[in-house]
Amino acid sequence: MKALARLAFHRINPLSKLRASLSLVCAALLLLAVAGSLMAQSGAPPLIDRVKHRSIKQDPVVIELDFKGNKVTGTMTQSGQAKAIDVDLGGICFADGGGAFDVIGRLPLADGYSTTFRNLDVQKQKPQIKNLKVVGSESITVPGGTFDAFKVEVVDANNEADKQTVWIAKDLHKVVKISAVLVSLGGAVLTSELVP
Repeated sequence: MKALARLAFHRINPLSKLRASLSLVCAALLLLAVAGSLMAQSGAPPLIDRVKHRSIKQDPVVIELDFKGNKVTGTMTQSGQAKAIDVDLGGICFADGGGAFDVIGRLPLADGYSTTFRNLDVQKQKPQIKNLKVVGSESITVPGGTFDAFKVEVVDANNEADKQTVWIAKDLHKVVKISAVLVSLGGAVLTSELVP
């Protein structure tokens, strides 16, 4: 129960110069990946490999993933027992992991903008298709200030209950609020807000 309480009151810390720089680097890599994907569809050689490696450590579980082309391989180790991971994603992995919403904030968002992307559901070890749509613009006030923001919904294509709503400041391209339904926790809602 303590873990749930911590999740419910988690807040996004202000972005340091380093994090802002990393966000720009991620956005540039994402743009190169998208351009590379379009070039690959046209028969041109890819510009860049996409996500290459992801490590997840949450005692007693350690997950190491390697991404190459449309495949994810690696291991999940729990209490000393290792299990191989080998998943064909059927396409590139996009905006996955802790910085996913920062990457989404760098998309060419506008009212009515929508796209579909692919992630890895690490728990189920399956590809997960996400539908993203800008459902409007609104002024939102959080402890970190008042922002003119895009309201973006990200929904699992196979489970509409698995939904995140993200408010992204139009001028900064930064996430100022997240409201996420945690299906694996019985529909609990996690809310994070930018603080000063």
